[in-house]
Amino acid sequence: MTRSGKPNPGIFIDGRVSVDPVPLLQGEPAYIRYNGLLAKSGADKIYLHSGYGQTDWQDIKD
Repeated sequence: MTRSGKPNPGIFIDGRVSVDPVPLLQGEPAYIRYNGLLAKSGADKIYLHSGYGQTDWQDIKD
């Protein structure tokens, strides 16, 4: 998040995904930007699974 309160334009992880803030915080807004192959190929939806904390990714449900 920038000082103006707007999402950080971001540092793209591997040139495709930007996450702000890092680390993600429970109950706080998160901003994700994606500029990868799916977006460039015309996909109208892209799904993201994200988490926070020190627990393992087990028994994950939508």
